[in-house]
Amino acid sequence: MLETRDYKTKVDAYCDRLENLSLDNLPGLLDLCSTNIEFKDPFNNTHTLTGFQSVLKDMFAQIPNATFDVTALHGAGQNWVIKWQFRGHAGRLGNLDFPGMSEIVLNDQAKICRHIDYWDSGEYFWSKIPILGFLISQIKRRFKVG
Repeated sequence: MLETRDYKTKVDAYCDRLENLSLDNLPGLLDLCSTNIEFKDPFNNTHTLTGFQSVLKDMFAQIPNATFDVTALHGAGQNWVIKWQFRGHAGRLGNLDFPGMSEIVLNDQAKICRHIDYWDSGEYFWSKIPILGFLISQIKRRFKVG
């Protein structure tokens, strides 16, 4: 088992590559990942490096100017949480700008083996789609206290 500082060094590198991510330097991020990485977000769930790569390539196809700004990093040993701000332009949906968090787990070789994203797709994505947005606002109003 590695020391906490060794894992932190890897997570720092992952955060740096995430903040500077583009299609051109995608291999640099993937080099830090295990071949059987579990990646999950509100739209995707994959357990392979190839699947994770496909998700990221699709993100850039849909949102070419996508960026992540890492605003906080917390953790120790093999378990970390990254807090981030996502920005980009998604065609007809317009500009996206929302916060999120990622659970990051490293294996014994200090490779990222789990990356689980948490962000509110209802508020920051689905509500931007005209008909769904109206329905979501009606549901929110019904359950709002006060």
